[in-house]
Amino acid sequence: MNTIARRFLFTLLLSLTLLVSPSTYGEMTNQDKEIVLAGIIGPNGVQRMKDIIRGVMGGDPAELNESSKQELHALYQRLAAEDYMSHGEFQEFSNFLRERFTGIATEVMPLFWEDALWAYRKQEFFKSTMREKVERKYLKYGIISQARIDQNDEIILKIANRTPLSVQGTEVIVDENFIELTLENVEHARQRIEWLFSFE
Repeated sequence: MNTIARRFLFTLLLSLTLLVSPSTYGEMTNQDKEIVLAGIIGPNGVQRMKDIIRGVMGGDPAELNESSKQELHALYQRLAAEDYMSHGEFQEFSNFLRERFTGIATEVMPLFWEDALWAYRKQEFFKSTMREKVERKYLKYGIISQARIDQNDEIILKIANRTPLSVQGTEVIVDENFIELTLENVEHARQRIEWLFSFE
């Protein structure tokens, strides 16, 4: 499979398993949190943070560089300076934002596709205890909805039954090679996120 096809496939898979839903910041909604951030780094700064994180996660060469990494770090430092955070508090804050911006891709997706591989091989539905635990965590944060969790379970069942999936109007046949390729891409995305947030 060529690079363009692999990227397109991964984009489809991201759209299949990612959820864009409000997240919480304490008792604040994601929208409220963005307003708070915008007061310090401006709306363009908030959008730029998102663009860098999404670009690095997706392997965009325009963002996958030291310049973007340093830019994200500088934005985080501005937020930390505004709140007079200690080094430890800054690390905690950084981890907090990282989890909420990237947790679905770096925690939920690998577990989802590992379960999908098991379900495909055994031809029966499977949900690991770990995936259930992680989903509950992100449900509590408000990053994923119960409807999305139920939909993911339905997708696993379809994979187990060899039923083609409809992804953005395209019928996708999920087989073992497809799942293994997806797991490989998800792992690469996780490694890129690790690199992006290795500020020290």
